[in-house]
Amino acid sequence: MISLLDVQQARERISQYVKRTPTAHSRTISEMLGVNVYLKLELFQTTGAFKVRGAFNKILSELQHARRSGVVAVSGGNHAQAVAYAGRVLGCRTVVLTHRSTPRNYLDATRGYGAEVIQLEDISEAFAKAHDYEEQGMLFVHPFDDPLVMAGQGTLGLEILEDVPGVTDVFVSIGGGGLMRGVPPHTGRGGWTWYTGSAGWMYRLITESLLGLRLEVDKLRFAPCLPPDWPSLPAIRLKFVRLQSQRRSALPPFLLVPWPWPKSICSA
Repeated sequence: MISLLDVQQARERISQYVKRTPTAHSRTISEMLGVNVYLKLELFQTTGAFKVRGAFNKILSELQHARRSGVVAVSGGNHAQAVAYAGRVLGCRTVVLTHRSTPRNYLDATRGYGAEVIQLEDISEAFAKAHDYEEQGMLFVHPFDDPLVMAGQGTLGLEILEDVPGVTDVFVSIGGGGLMRGVPPHTGRGGWTWYTGSAGWMYRLITESLLGLRLEVDKLRFAPCLPPDWPSLPAIRLKFVRLQSQRRSALPPFLLVPWPWPKSICSA
């Protein structure tokens, strides 16, 4: 269970190593949607993504272990680069395990930060190999399923609250779920999630909706799962939206959006 204190301690721990990125108001998207929309600009982090927050928090929490025995990670993308970069900055040997279909640009970037990259047949084999390295003494930095990684990712939520204290909703794109778990609903009136699968899915959903995507809508209620020390929230009323499109194969099967529509949105 990730607590508010965990996230606050993570921010203190990683503050000198990661950027405090801006939360910018988007006039264009706000006008398109009829609601104030803010964007948390994590692309300004070194490596271009929020993943450095969790990587630094995990390694700094066990720094002597990491420097003595090295660090191992599994990823084919941003987490790989984040762990490689954190390892270089903190003076740790870093091994990144990935699958053979990983794009060349990700491999080059990860090696560029000093990591040893090993490609395996698939991601399942990579995780199995990572546990072998862990048994040999290396520190395993899981891409999402680790409380220290989650707390590190959650530090961007504290920045959102400071930058937009009146925010009513935070939309979080979900891959493994580490960012979502680190940024639980704690925006006062409510914290809601847009389930998309990735930032790429979110982009497609918005653009195709604006191009006339036909929606089938049902109503439901969604009660978020919160740690005991977060502010209590009532169940959130949502619309369940099924997507109907000729390009259905390019879209996820469902989307959660707040109902009624929020007044102030921040996309993380």
